[in-house]
Amino acid sequence: MAETKKSVQKNTRTRAGKTGSGLPVSGAKSSGKMEPKRSGTPYFVLIILVLITVILVMFNKFREKGSFITGTFSGQEISDAKKRKPAAVKEISEAEKNTAGTVKEKKNEIVEQNKVPESEQISTKIYFLRLNETTEKLYLASVNRKVSKKDKVRDAIRSLIAGPTKYESGKGYVSAVPSSLGLRSVRIESGNAVIDFSGQIESGAAGEILLKRIKQIVYTATEFGDIGGITIHVNGRARKTIGADGLFIGGSLKR
Repeated sequence: MAETKKSVQKNTRTRAGKTGSGLPVSGAKSSGKMEPKRSGTPYFVLIILVLITVILVMFNKFREKGSFITGTFSGQEISDAKKRKPAAVKEISEAEKNTAGTVKEKKNEIVEQNKVPESEQISTKIYFLRLNETTEKLYLASVNRKVSKKDKVRDAIRSLIAGPTKYESGKGYVSAVPSSLGLRSVRIESGNAVIDFSGQIESGAAGEILLKRIKQIVYTATEFGDIGGITIHVNGRARKTIGADGLFIGGSLKR
């Protein structure tokens, strides 16, 4: 019996040494089920890192494109905004861009054709028409031109017949003088300009329009200080009336 008791104690100590505790083997099995769970800290760290990365990417994107906080915009956005300008604004912008070349070309058209040196040019006013939006009536409105000193009345009338430039038309200038009107001759007699026109002077207009046409001619030709009035001839002959309504043009016409 003593040997049997010692054998049981020995086996018990052996099992206890294997399990690392003084409990029986069956106790060791139950202790394995009660081990603490793994911590979730690494997962939270990973999620935080992902969020930080997303925030940095979004921040760089807004900084390149333009901040909605500061109200600044990138060059590409400004360029796109300009492309979306209203048609009317765009047309104005284009007209202003081409103003210098277009106006200069038309203003000096007559002078350049005659190759008149700049020293022999003078400035004058050419009278066209504009619409008064309040009264809805046309009124005389002048633009500046350059003409030769020697043939100032002739050049001024030619410029009048040529009509408003593209830029001036965009600003509302129109003319009752037809571009097909022929200028036969101009001569000055004692401060009076005798201007001979072709038959188009009285065609295509009546009443108020024909009156505006004559006023444009009179005001343009008498813009010079030494010209007090004009006499209109048609196809080489003096006329007292023109047009279907019989507009009186006899004698010297003055402002």
